[in-house]
Order: sequence, then C-alpha cells, then structure tokens
Amino acid sequence: MSASTLHGDVQPYSMRKRLLQMLGAVFFALGLYAAILGPLEFVTFYFYSPGGRWHYEGFGFGSLWFGVLAIQIIGFYLVAAVLIPLGYGHLRLRPWVGKLSLTVLWGWLVLGLPCALTVFTIFVLSKEPPEGTYPVIAGACLLMYPVLPVLMIRIYRSPTTRAAFQQTGGEGGWIERTPQPILVLGGLMVFFILALHVLFFLNGVFPVFGGFVSGMKGIFLTDLAIFLLAVLTYGVFSRRMWAWWGAIVYFALLALSYTLSFLMGGGRNFIDQMRLSGWELKILEDPPHGIWFVLLFVPPMIATLVLIAFSRRHFHPFELRALSLSDVYMLLLIVALWALFLT
Repeated sequence: MSASTLHGDVQPYSMRKRLLQMLGAVFFALGLYAAILGPLEFVTFYFYSPGGRWHYEGFGFGSLWFGVLAIQIIGFYLVAAVLIPLGYGHLRLRPWVGKLSLTVLWGWLVLGLPCALTVFTIFVLSKEPPEGTYPVIAGACLLMYPVLPVLMIRIYRSPTTRAAFQQTGGEGGWIERTPQPILVLGGLMVFFILALHVLFFLNGVFPVFGGFVSGMKGIFLTDLAIFLLAVLTYGVFSRRMWAWWGAIVYFALLALSYTLSFLMGGGRNFIDQMRLSGWELKILEDPPHGIWFVLLFVPPMIATLVLIAFSRRHFHPFELRALSLSDVYMLLLIVALWALFLT
C-alpha cells in the first residue's frame, strides 16, 4: 500500500474521531444542562400555586397545565439520562456507544412524529411568540423528525464511524452482545412505561375499548398497565419467548383500546374526564376530532408491533421449564416495587 493511499485512509478516520468527540462534548453539555434545568423547573409549580404570580383557579393535580409542566420536567430528566452517557461514550470513543446511539435514533424514528407534535403543541400553549415564528418552529420540528435522525443513522452505520468506536478495543459488554432490534424494542418499552406515568397527572384518564375511565379506576388501570409492561420489558431484554408473545398481545390491545376510545368517545369525552379549570376548558372548548388523537397516539404502538414481529428471531425458543432464579428474583422485585407504590 502506498503512502498516499495510507494517508487518504487515515485522514478521514482521524477527522471522524474528532467530530465524534466534539459531538460527545455537545451531548454531555446538553445533558448536564437538562439535569440542572429539571429540578429548577419545579419552581414553576410555586408560581402557579395560590399566591403565585401566575396562579389561576383550578390549577392542581389533574389540571391540564399541571400535566404539561410535569411532562416538561420528565422530559428534562429523560434527556439528561440519555445524553450524559452518550456524551461520555463519544468523548472516550467507547465501543458500546455506537450501538447505543443507533438504538436512540431508531427509537426516535418510531416516536419522533408524536413527540415533535407534542413539543410544538407545548410551545404554542406555553408561549406567546411574535407573529411569523410558527413556521420557524414547524421547520425546526421537521428537522428533528425525520431529517436529523435519518442523517445520523447513516453516519453511525458508516464503516469509518464503526472503526472509530472499535479502535479502543476491550471485551464486548452487554450492549454489544445484544441484537440491535432487542435494544430498540426494550428502549421503546421503557419509554412507554414513562409515558404511561403522564396519565397520573391528567386525572388518571385511561382508554377502555370505546370509552374512558378516570380517577381511582383510571389510576388503578394505569398501574396495572405499567406493571405488566415492566414485566414484559424484563422478558424482552432477557429475550424470553413468553415476553415476545406477551408484547404482541399487550401492544395490540393497547392500540385497539386507544383507537376505539377516541373514535367512539371522541376528544370531547377524553377532555371531560380530566379535572380542568374554567380557563383550560375555554382553551379546549372546541377539541379536535377523535381521529386526530388516534393519529397522535396509535402509530408508535403500531410501529412497535412491527418491530416486535421483526425481532422474533432474536428471542430464545420457548421451553417448558421452570423460570430461572434470576427471573424469579426480578419478578419478585417488580411485584414488591409495585405494591410499595400502591401503598
């Protein structure tokens, strides 16, 4: 091999390493910023409480704006939990970070559209932007989905990027040994667990095959849905065939329940189940048709079902045998944590 050829191979490789480390510094800084901003955001609850400068009658647990603030705080913590490890891995060029980055990006392709619409909706509800800024925000959301994740997936799957992460060597860890579809599926299920917690802040509104329940009944059903999904998530990461079948049934029923509830009950019924104040009811006095809620919530569930079907070959064949000791310990831990939460 000539010196010129060798130089031509090494130069883009070295440049890619520097770019990845620069990207890691950005990720790490943004993750720290989100980690700091999350606790600070709790101050806004004080401003909207009685005696606060922005208080309005009816603000509290179950109101719309209380839920919006809670979603924002959860979002900050989620961003910090994702970006800080990714930033560290990029800075140190760890072998696992390439696969973890692809996991996040594929998950973003599944969840990105409703998340981008949610970000846009929260911006519209929480701000009073000058005229002409809505197209800018819409363009930013379009860049977030799907342009940016598709572009980043191509970069992370390139041979140069893979070589940059693998040059540190070392034994492969759990992330590297786990198939990519399993990581994506498990990550999506963890996200759905967090997303179901949002229902607690909206008076526990839960869809039940054509209608909605709220209050204690809705909270109990949400608890049950979270518990079942936590068990299935453990089974998916362990690549158990019973978890594959359970995930198929779970997401099929959840998608069907959301679809029937919004099409038959409508957006009005969904909003009426929440404890909204007069000011919030005025904002939502003309809610969109139920089909729009279906388009917002159901596509990620259907995409997850497709991913479950695609990942079947990565699950261990079903065996009629007793659960392993680690399975028993994990299930007991999940039951104990769930019981503690209910009390």
